Parts: sequence; C-alpha cells; structure tokens
Amino acid sequence: MNTSKNIDDKLNQKLNNWEKSNPLIIYGQEGSGKTTLALNILKGYNLIKIVPENIDNINIEEYILSSIGLKDVLQMFEKSKGKALYIEDFHLFKNNIQTKLINIIKKCKIPTVIVLSKLSRN
Repeated sequence: MNTSKNIDDKLNQKLNNWEKSNPLIIYGQEGSGKTTLALNILKGYNLIKIVPENIDNINIEEYILSSIGLKDVLQMFEKSKGKALYIEDFHLFKNNIQTKLINIIKKCKIPTVIVLSKLSRN
C-alpha cells in the first residue's frame, strides 16, 4: 500500500472540505515544506502576502483592507479565484500586530493561510 498516496488523498480530502472563511493554519518545523504547501493550496488566488519583514511603518489594517478591494492587473488577464491572504511566520509578529491580523481575518472572510513554526501563548 502506498503510504504517500494515502497521505495525499487525506490531505486533498481535508482541503476540499476546507471552509474558506476560516483560516487554515499550517504549523511545523522549519524546513518542513510549510510555505510550499501553503502556496500550492493558494495557487490560482491573487495573494496578499504579509511577512514580518514588510510590516514596519505601515498601517496593516489599511494595507490589507485596501488590497482586498484593489483590482490586480493579473485579474484582467488570468482567470483568478479571487483574493487570498497569506501570512508567513505569524509567530514572529509582535502581539499587537498578531491581534490586529486576527481581527482583520475575522472581518474580511477571504481564504487565509497562516504559516508558523512556533506556537504563541496568544
């Protein structure tokens, strides 16, 4: 019996049942393929990427909410599933930014994938 195929089948079944208004959290060790998995799951969406490096000096709420409303040039030429929010290294954000991101996710209800390597107490 092919164990890898069974794992792929189970993963595909879970993803097909994913309620896209709820965030999908991918947790695991560094180098385990979390980012690759997340980007494959979100293939076909126009991504709003949030990473710790580009968060300084911007109003995160305004950035995300305005990005959701903007039409991308890619949407004009490619078939798109719409917008999706991708948050990398969630555990590296300061607590106040984590709280803001959680509130935005609750508000915007677009497909969201959160990748993290460490669990926060919050």
